[in-house]
Amino acid sequence: MRISIKISGFTYPFYRLERDKDVTEITFAKTFVEADCLYNIFHGIICVPYMYYSDDKDLDEEILKRSFEYNFLPYFADDIAVFKRIYDYIKIHYKYILYKRIYDLSKKYRDISLFKDLRIKYFYDPNERIRFIDKILLKILEIDPEKKFIEKDILEFLIKRYSGRYGDLLARLKIEFKKISDALENFGSLIDLYMNPFIQLYKDIKIPLTEHVEAPPPESLIYVPEGVVLKRSMAKAKTIKREVRERGPGIVTSLSSAKIRSFKENVLFVEKRFLDITSVKWFFTSPVIEMLKRYGVKLSTDPLDRLWNEYIYTLKLRKEYFNTPKILWIDPWSYIIAKEYIDAKNLLEIIIDKEKDLENICSLFGRTLALLHIKKICLGDSNPRNFLIKRIASGNNKEKTDVSDIYKIYFIDLEQTSECIGINNVTWDLASLVYFTYLMSSRRSFDKTRSCMENMFREYFVTIERFGDSHLNVNVIRDRLSDPVYLTIFLSGTSLIFSPFATVKIYKAYDLLNQMKKRSE
Repeated sequence: MRISIKISGFTYPFYRLERDKDVTEITFAKTFVEADCLYNIFHGIICVPYMYYSDDKDLDEEILKRSFEYNFLPYFADDIAVFKRIYDYIKIHYKYILYKRIYDLSKKYRDISLFKDLRIKYFYDPNERIRFIDKILLKILEIDPEKKFIEKDILEFLIKRYSGRYGDLLARLKIEFKKISDALENFGSLIDLYMNPFIQLYKDIKIPLTEHVEAPPPESLIYVPEGVVLKRSMAKAKTIKREVRERGPGIVTSLSSAKIRSFKENVLFVEKRFLDITSVKWFFTSPVIEMLKRYGVKLSTDPLDRLWNEYIYTLKLRKEYFNTPKILWIDPWSYIIAKEYIDAKNLLEIIIDKEKDLENICSLFGRTLALLHIKKICLGDSNPRNFLIKRIASGNNKEKTDVSDIYKIYFIDLEQTSECIGINNVTWDLASLVYFTYLMSSRRSFDKTRSCMENMFREYFVTIERFGDSHLNVNVIRDRLSDPVYLTIFLSGTSLIFSPFATVKIYKAYDLLNQMKKRSE
């Protein structure tokens, strides 16, 4: 059966329907087609089918051009605004622009075979009509027809043009509102099914679909260097288990936004939600963050910034030969990232369990952290739970074996990572590591905690002196470790999260840092 859609100058009735055995012909009032194509009045339910099912002589090319400029491209600009931080990394296929709208209609109105037919054919069957529509889009975007991906400068131009001076903010607000309004939209689609005459019209048109053919989601047209882009609903459907990984004080464990999950095949992965209620810790510590900013240390409370930091520096660290878990998928619209699960203990667990190789592990950690700082990369959030220690060899060989041949250190939480822009970024990494390690350790572990931190500093300073350059001065670092500013920050900031008993632990940490300073005198 063939469908033909036409437009006419009449205003009433809204449409006319004529049928025979081979052809279903729908004639829409031109004003309704224009209203939907230009201003999205009917959410695309008239415009999108008109683009594809109209005969060549009935397709108004001017309406088609204006629909892209006034409707589809602004919708696209809002949708991809979340990728602003990684425009240098991603590739977006130009077909995403129209396919996203078709796909959304097919999902919203699941019982209408016409939208499913559109979705499958636009993705798999580039006939003459589809090539003609794409050609118009490519011309508007000034993209070479031989190229498939939208360039970075075009993405930036679309955001700037269609979102105005406050483009990023407005786009983010629209995205947030869209998530809040999902339930209302679903309710609205139910009303449409029974009240909207156009929906009723489409519902009565049955189009035979190719069996066992399912077009993928539009996110499959977005390519990233590692992992894939998914929507939260899809990722959630594949998850069957959730559990907390970390050990330590209850308050610390509850503040973790990273959870272990598993697929049905029992393949574990770690999912981190940057809008999870546990991420509220960054908002509680906002006054501390402002204090650090004045001191040259910039941390972020913005969930999207933290997600992209996690993504970007996971790749950057590995490029510099540091170990990070592989990225499996990201959902920037819901602020979620999933990574490979590493079966290993974190540094805090190593200390609490009093591993027999603790001194060597802490020395290796100090060397690794020094090499990271030499590369001018600072972590920002360097607490002991963010480092996994994995044993990769037995270490029982008679020949002398370097500790790095026995253990691997993985960096797993990089949401506050940035380029070291000053010595304070370096000393904050070191001082906060000591403070957090004491805060998270039990009193019974204080001796092992101190021993570990001393070994860590010893190897750290040796490595800096051997391989570092002028931006890292060991004496300056030693001197600033016990800076009263850090002590004040932890005394004021941790009182919002930890119990008042934390004060004793903070002063234990300060004593160790002060000892590092005295050794340089």
